[in-house]
Amino acid sequence: MRVLIGLALLSMTPGLAGIVVLKNGTTFVGKLDGKVLPPCPKDAADMPELVVMTWPHNGQEGPEGRARWEFKGHELRWYDLEADAPTNDYWEEHFDAEIERRWHAARERFKHAHKTEVELVPSPKVELWKGLERSAVRQGGLEIHPPLGWTLVDAEAAEGQSELPADEGPLRFSPGEQGGWSAQASLEVHRAGPEVPGDDLDAWVSSYAKAALEPRGEELVETPEVRRTELGLVLTFSGTKAGDEGELRSQWRVVLRDTATYCGTFTGTAEDLDERGEVVRRCLSTLKVPQRD
Repeated sequence: MRVLIGLALLSMTPGLAGIVVLKNGTTFVGKLDGKVLPPCPKDAADMPELVVMTWPHNGQEGPEGRARWEFKGHELRWYDLEADAPTNDYWEEHFDAEIERRWHAARERFKHAHKTEVELVPSPKVELWKGLERSAVRQGGLEIHPPLGWTLVDAEAAEGQSELPADEGPLRFSPGEQGGWSAQASLEVHRAGPEVPGDDLDAWVSSYAKAALEPRGEELVETPEVRRTELGLVLTFSGTKAGDEGELRSQWRVVLRDTATYCGTFTGTAEDLDERGEVVRRCLSTLKVPQRD
């Protein structure tokens, strides 16, 4: 009987499980210390400054063999001190937010179990295409869905076809007179040489972003986000500068591979990014690069 009671108490001990979901949808499952951390706050502004996850967990090592990973509060969308998968509370708050594919089946189960509550929420697939061209523009292994009505600049060869000749030149898009975008609005996708991240990844990412923005006369806005994939890193960051007609901003998505770096850059006025920021983020999220260089 004592053994059973002891096991029951052990199973209730905080810090034996935990899940973290970053704002970009990346998830980590390990151990969170419930004696140190409060429950996840409803308001993102109240997130702890630092959330520490440790391993091993259920006999598994952490990513890259790590025993510890520190997450900054501004990187977090949600966490739970006792679960090892997104809970019903998570889906109720973040059902239509991007998340790793391994949780898609759980999201569908939640949707069917709570159909009356979530049936009015746009599905992630439908939401992805909102405000974008359904047909991708492709060139040299690159692929992106520009905003509705946007056209390629100086791309006579693209008339009547979505597949462009492979070359090293960038893809440049313009809205023309479409959708109320400013004259400064533009989208560019290009390929550059490989980059080798430094040992201090956060510092290297920040340095890379500042170096990319410097030739444009822009300053970095907030801390860049970085996501690890099986093939490399994905960086997202934004820049700003004062223009003749007001503030100009840029939104970046950079995909690092062993032999090349692929950049998608959206430029516009503060009004462009404030009023159509979701379209910009969806557009850049459709950027696909060669799986193998």
